[in-house]
Amino acid sequence: MTSHPVLVVGIGRAGCDILAEMDEFVSREGVADRFQLFAIDSSSRDLQTFAPESATTYELTTDSDAPNRDFGSVHYLQGDHNFVPDAGTSRQRPLGRYLVDSAADSAHLSEALTEQITTLAENCSATSEPLQVWIVNSLGGGTGSGAFPFISMLLQQCRQEVAKTVEIFGIGSLPSLNRIEERIEAPEGEPAHYANAYTALAELRRLMDLDGDTTYPIEIGIDASPATIRSESLSVQENPFDGYWLLGFNETDQFDATDVSRTNSLGAQLVYYLGSTDSDEWFRQGHLYSIAGVSVEAPTEQLKQYHTLNQELADLDDELGTLRKQRESLTKSVEYIDFLLHAGTHGPVNGDEPNQSSPAETLGGPREEIKSQCEDIVSGISTTSNPNTSRMEIFEKQVQDLMEQHEGQIPENVPTELAIRLLCASSLRDQIREKIVTHPLRGYLQKLQRKWSIEDISEPPEPELTVDEESEMGSFEEWRARLLDELQGRVEDLHVRMDDSLLPGFISGPRQQLSKLETDLERADRFRREYENLRDFESVLTNEIKNSRYQLKEERSRLEEKAEDKQEEWETTQQRWSSLSQQQSQLAASMREELTQEGRLSVPLQFEERPIDSELHSSNFTTLCSKEVLSEQDLRQSIETAMTLLEEPVEDLAESHFGKTSGKLGVIASDSDHSLIEEILLEADDSVDSLQRELYYQFTGVDDLVNGKQHCSLSLLGFYSPISLDYTSEFETIHDCYTDPEADVSSLLGSISDSDLEKRFAYPDLLQ
Repeated sequence: MTSHPVLVVGIGRAGCDILAEMDEFVSREGVADRFQLFAIDSSSRDLQTFAPESATTYELTTDSDAPNRDFGSVHYLQGDHNFVPDAGTSRQRPLGRYLVDSAADSAHLSEALTEQITTLAENCSATSEPLQVWIVNSLGGGTGSGAFPFISMLLQQCRQEVAKTVEIFGIGSLPSLNRIEERIEAPEGEPAHYANAYTALAELRRLMDLDGDTTYPIEIGIDASPATIRSESLSVQENPFDGYWLLGFNETDQFDATDVSRTNSLGAQLVYYLGSTDSDEWFRQGHLYSIAGVSVEAPTEQLKQYHTLNQELADLDDELGTLRKQRESLTKSVEYIDFLLHAGTHGPVNGDEPNQSSPAETLGGPREEIKSQCEDIVSGISTTSNPNTSRMEIFEKQVQDLMEQHEGQIPENVPTELAIRLLCASSLRDQIREKIVTHPLRGYLQKLQRKWSIEDISEPPEPELTVDEESEMGSFEEWRARLLDELQGRVEDLHVRMDDSLLPGFISGPRQQLSKLETDLERADRFRREYENLRDFESVLTNEIKNSRYQLKEERSRLEEKAEDKQEEWETTQQRWSSLSQQQSQLAASMREELTQEGRLSVPLQFEERPIDSELHSSNFTTLCSKEVLSEQDLRQSIETAMTLLEEPVEDLAESHFGKTSGKLGVIASDSDHSLIEEILLEADDSVDSLQRELYYQFTGVDDLVNGKQHCSLSLLGFYSPISLDYTSEFETIHDCYTDPEADVSSLLGSISDSDLEKRFAYPDLLQ
């Protein structure tokens, strides 16, 4: 790829805008070192605001009274010209010339331009390629439109100061008129812009000898004659431009940022392309050219967004899975606590029981195992004669042992120690209650009742078990107490009888009875102590169970609330997942379609049920095809569609005379895509619908493929030449109206009349 050293001279606000786009473009391409930018304007504010920081700036200015003071002596200043220093020319073309022609000192500007060209040549001394100088400006404004012919003449002289070949090109942005059948629609934009563009084109036609009527040399007077200029005129020996490009834009969209950016971008692409191509002399024939551009792009932002959505959906899938597991774990924990609460009672207590009617049916395995282990130790605990504290010490030890044995078998959200304590206490209490019910105390006391004929006490009832700490002693306890009191009374009675008896023989009978009764009472007392120990331990276990149940109920309520929160969180996340999934589907559907919008054509992509590579959005067409995300056929079809958008943009009157203008096709594409693009453009088959046939119907050929660093994108540039001003509404329609003695341009331009138009010529000496 050729690397021309390039100087871009931007004049006026529009020129500064294109320079800014140029700076961004070459920086992105990594070739900023061979592009030199020089901004010229009459507004310091515009220079500061719109010219890029990398550009050298040159302000055109004079005092506010100078134009009116020189009125009459400067032949091209007709009428009053309002000039505010440092604020631009207010679309007054003659002022644009005046600022480079007089008090601003054209010698200084000439020196600045010479310095720019010399610096460019020195910085790029290693290359033998010609230097390129581009003048970019608006034809419809004041500063750029009025100054560019004079500056082109200065540059023509400046290039003689360097040893290298210097090629001069120009770009003029042109506010477009719209042709409707055989009439021109009254322009919706600013009439002054159309008037300025016409006068600039008329002067450019003579300067470049576009009509074949120009006789060189042309002498352009330097009316103010600054002291540093030794001559009173500039002599134009030949056409100063190797090529001049008309860059059409819609005047009604001048405040549309997207449209302005697209126009500026097209100008930047043109400069970059010709500064990087090995093209032939077709581009250097001193003709008037036009350019149309369209970009063919993969929807990289959508690809990036699609990948982001993929990642978000994958993360949400993980989050949903985690929430599902957490919710299931919480639900399982609640069910297990219900099982524990059921295990801690034989019936409803205070009306607050588990939600499941019989959780032990599904969760009883762990409890049965623990119960079985408790049965192995219960006999030792229940029959011990030690105080309750000893039993509790044994109980606590067993709890710790069982916690170690059953670690991990209880759901993670259930307090393990609390669960083990409740299960152990419940199992032990069941065994203790069984011991109480089957204890020999009742039978033995019943036997004593019959043996000692205590008939005023009824038959003993079954012993009652304590359900909670508020239960009162049952009737069995009352019967036992009365019976023991009666037996003790018998003992005391026998003692009295023995003390009162005077007959030794009689004493032996009561003594024997007393001995037997005391023996019976001692045994009954032993049974009573065992029985009371069991009852006391049963009461301790009941309190343990009650406390554990209370804590578990609190924990169950907390877990139920947490489970509800997780359910709500899951539902919210599920809704988010559904919304993103819908967005992804819509995004995929949009990327499957070929879309054209504002000079950009988006190629259709193919999507399978598989993730999109995160790097695809920054790859190229070749990679997309290899990944089967894009088919070559779809890319070819998109390029065909894009080529139909590359119609010649300014010769709107041409088709009625000689049909479609042909030109050349240029391509800026990633180096990795060159082989693929060349195959599509140049190696198509000879079928009727082949791209090659379409290509050569509209273009005489394909010029170089220039390297670009854009990802998944290529720029198609349609170059057209020679352009005839006779076939442009912007010139010919206004010209016909202006030169018609029976018409006035006000019928077309409204506020602009023939006399107003005449005052907008900045170089009347070119038209003589």
